[in-house]
Amino acid sequence: MKPIRYDQTEIKKYLRDGYWELGPHDSVMAIAGAAGGTPAYVTAPVAGAKVVLEYLFRGEETLAFVEEERVTFIALVPTQLARLLELPLHKYDLSSLRIIKTAGGYLPPSLAKEAEERFDCPVLGSYGTQDTGSISGVSVNDSKEQRYTTVGKLHPGIEIKILDDNGGEVKPGEVGTLWFKGPGNSIGYYRDLKRTMNEAFDEDGFATSGDLVSITEDGYLRIAGRKRDIIIRGGQNIYPKEIEDYLQAHPKVTEVAVVPMPDPVMGERACAFVTLKHGEQFSFDDMVEYLKSKKIASFKLPERLEVAETIPLVGESGKVDKKALVKIITDKLEEERQAIVENG
Repeated sequence: MKPIRYDQTEIKKYLRDGYWELGPHDSVMAIAGAAGGTPAYVTAPVAGAKVVLEYLFRGEETLAFVEEERVTFIALVPTQLARLLELPLHKYDLSSLRIIKTAGGYLPPSLAKEAEERFDCPVLGSYGTQDTGSISGVSVNDSKEQRYTTVGKLHPGIEIKILDDNGGEVKPGEVGTLWFKGPGNSIGYYRDLKRTMNEAFDEDGFATSGDLVSITEDGYLRIAGRKRDIIIRGGQNIYPKEIEDYLQAHPKVTEVAVVPMPDPVMGERACAFVTLKHGEQFSFDDMVEYLKSKKIASFKLPERLEVAETIPLVGESGKVDKKALVKIITDKLEEERQAIVENG
């Protein structure tokens, strides 16, 4: 599909009839971070919708703001959505909400399902990057399976290719690295043509974020993880998202992140960081037993569990700061090693 230029009438029709069914009757709230950019700054003005800016995630104050402004459409990252679910939703009139849109991070199916049930409105995942804007999204007319397991179909004008490690295109259903181009792409690095041509795009003008994806026969995009997030344990690849999906669905867990920790023998092993619902306890053995019940290959099991009060985020983006978690566990391992040396 070649990039297409749309006039205002066509854009409004796409928003009104096919994607979010957005119009002047809507009040769109964007919480600070990547998720709110497209809804608040691009689509809401075109559709004539009201824009409500929430510059910081404020917990119950955010819920009160939704009630006060009769927000119909809220855009946020999955981590912020998970934290909203920890709040006393019953105290606020949230009946105006008709769409929750997430971006800027992976949306676990269990989180989407719980949010839909508690907010009584669909949760629509989407995919994009800061440099390219929105690439795909789930529409209000898609099924639960499509909402829970995909990031929707490509927006008009977006062209993609999914490549294996040898640069060949993969078949539908197979996982590869996503490359894309379209009207939202950046034009490269500022005043650095050499870097732009060598790093930002390939020879055909496609860019990549390094995400691993597959596409269904009917054109829905599924995220498998990030290539740079792969944990390589003794030559075997572990995709953190697979483990995170299972742990996120555990009834005691509120947030989860699986990261690599250095190991002198295997190179890397998996470490799971979790936060828990109030008053709950969750041990390493509990985690292993639960994951084994899901029939996961034994080499994929996390070999350490860290129960944390909070999981660090990247600035105001709402994304999990996995670099910070890797540093935390690396420092802990070094402290433990030093203690063993000092104690003989």
